Amino acid sequence: MIRQVLRTVGIGCLLAGGILYIVNTPQASNTSLEKELTAIQQELAAVKKELAISQTISSKNPNSKKFTNGREFIVAPGTASTDLSKQLEEEQFIDDAEKFDAYMEENDYTDKMESGTFMLYDGMRFPDIARVLLGL
Repeated sequence: MIRQVLRTVGIGCLLAGGILYIVNTPQASNTSLEKELTAIQQELAAVKKELAISQTISSKNPNSKKFTNGREFIVAPGTASTDLSKQLEEEQFIDDAEKFDAYMEENDYTDKMESGTFMLYDGMRFPDIARVLLGL
């Protein structure tokens, strides 16, 4: 009889403790969850870009070159295509700025370039550089 009473009191205490824990635990607001979700989505987008770049670089296509000597290349917001081509030539990523600018115009890429910091490698061809600068 005493055993049943003690068991009932123990179960009651556990239930009361559980209820108090649930009631007193602060719930995250919807706005903080939305902010966290937005931050995670932005981070995911950045990781996807980096993955696409690394897949382009480490392609297992036997005809593709293995790129070496990676260096950062910075594109300022509002940089014109001709200025970008000159900058690429000055930093020795390409040999001819005019040819690269013509390639970008022929493929209608001049208005689609993104600003930011990109990893470019020696030996990249025009299409490879364009894919990186377009964020593909």
